[in-house]
Amino acid sequence: MKNFKFIRISNDRANHKYLVRSFIGSMTKSGKKSKATKIFNAFLYDINVKFNLPPVEFLDNLLEIVRPKVFLISKKVSGSTVRIPTPITLNKSYSIGIKWFLSSVSKRSGSPFSQLMFFELLDIYSNPANQTLKKRDEYHKLAKLNRPFLKYAKF
Repeated sequence: MKNFKFIRISNDRANHKYLVRSFIGSMTKSGKKSKATKIFNAFLYDINVKFNLPPVEFLDNLLEIVRPKVFLISKKVSGSTVRIPTPITLNKSYSIGIKWFLSSVSKRSGSPFSQLMFFELLDIYSNPANQTLKKRDEYHKLAKLNRPFLKYAKF
């Protein structure tokens, strides 16, 4: 399996292909990849109809908002466990952002999953107190509080 890297060029096909694969792979439950693909395509169609923009680029911008900028690693230091903030790769931050997005979507109820994803997307752009954005802000706040433990990090 070929490993794609995120590249910050907006029209890069490999970037879009990796993003779509990551989303569908994270949505897949019990090996039902075709069902997850149909749901994701319905979600992209909703984005295209509502905003008249290329849906994958719009999704890339969404993940740029949601993804964490640092990573916390747990390490045992003199009997207690501390979380050390470390730099994060772009691939890892995007996968964490996708997981946060999908977990907040799964907590919603009512409509089909593709519409719930679309409502979550609208909520992220309109409501700064969104559950996904709160999770990201709490994560960054925790990283900021744990800056004194950077001396234990080995890069």
